Formats: sequence, structure tokens, C-alpha cells
Amino acid sequence: MELLKFKNRIIIEGYPLAKIVHTTPDAICIHFIGYNQKRNRWIPKKIITIDHSKDVNVNYEDVKEINISLPEWFLNTDKMRRILMPTN
Repeated sequence: MELLKFKNRIIIEGYPLAKIVHTTPDAICIHFIGYNQKRNRWIPKKIITIDHSKDVNVNYEDVKEINISLPEWFLNTDKMRRILMPTN
């Protein structure tokens, strides 16, 4: 889980691109780029499966772009489903 560091980017299939904005020993907080911060989500590290990662350069800064998988039960929670809902 050493890849899950501040500023690294997260790709979750079917969701907008996200970046890690905060980490603790047990969880990460991600911010979906282009969305309001009210849509930030905490994800427990123990349910994250890292599929693969690659190095990318974003705004002259080297970061990792990490593809992750999450359990279906977590993706079906209200908080995760609301991310994809349009806002007025």
C-alpha cells in the first residue's frame, strides 16, 4: 500500500479521475477532480485492490496513477452512488 500516497491519482472504473488528498494508516481520502469537495470519500485501505500503476507527470510533478478495484458492496453504498448523480 506504499503507492497510496498524497497527490497520487486514483482510477476506479466507472468513476471520475480522483486524487488522494489525505492518508491515515487505515484509509485514504480521495477527491474526484472537477467535483465539489463534498464528494470526497474515505476508503479503507483493507478493501482496496491495486490492479496496476504507472508514473505520470502532472503540472511538472511526478506522481503515480493507480488503477484500483473496490468490492461491489462498497461501490453500491449511497455515498459512492451519489458521486455519479448530476447536481443542479
